[in-house]
Amino acid sequence: MPATRAECHATLFDLILSRLPHWREATAAEPKLKSTTGGWTVRTSHGIHGDMGWQWDITANAWYAQHFWWHYAYSGDRAWLQRVGYPLMKETCAFWVPRLKELPDGKLVIPNGWSPEHGPHEDGVSYCQQIIWDLFNNYVEASQVLGTDAEYRAKIAGLRDRLLGPQIGKWGQLQEWMVDRDDPKDHHRHTSHLFAVY
Repeated sequence: MPATRAECHATLFDLILSRLPHWREATAAEPKLKSTTGGWTVRTSHGIHGDMGWQWDITANAWYAQHFWWHYAYSGDRAWLQRVGYPLMKETCAFWVPRLKELPDGKLVIPNGWSPEHGPHEDGVSYCQQIIWDLFNNYVEASQVLGTDAEYRAKIAGLRDRLLGPQIGKWGQLQEWMVDRDDPKDHHRHTSHLFAVY
């Protein structure tokens, strides 16, 4: 009998949860990522044996957390959300709270992000902004569902609402970066800045 979609999701959760201790250690050992709040993230390539290569994709933790929220959203399994999904989402939020950078206008950006395979490392990259907005929004909803952590929920909601949102560039495009540097003649295949549209 074929597996249900929810059963297929379980293997991803098994991978993430089994690797978390290693990912926390690797994150803590990385000078650029050290934090008193703990947490974890991963490099772009990583495997089942704890190996990690290439660059850090610092927002990958939030992208993984999205799956934990989706699992609840499509299953309605509140007990699973409370036991598994919510703690992971909250830990991921705690990783991000001290890392946000405030702009002169009060907006918040993810520092030193990158639009994978394309462009410079800099603050406010659209791909990063959208993923962290999604994390914060999903956390707020999860906290409401469980009726828990109202004070922290309000803090995360406030930060979410201050995140720099999608920007429209000079030729009507959804910008890939905070700075309007997109080139209409650039035929790069990359579409990471459409994360929010998806």
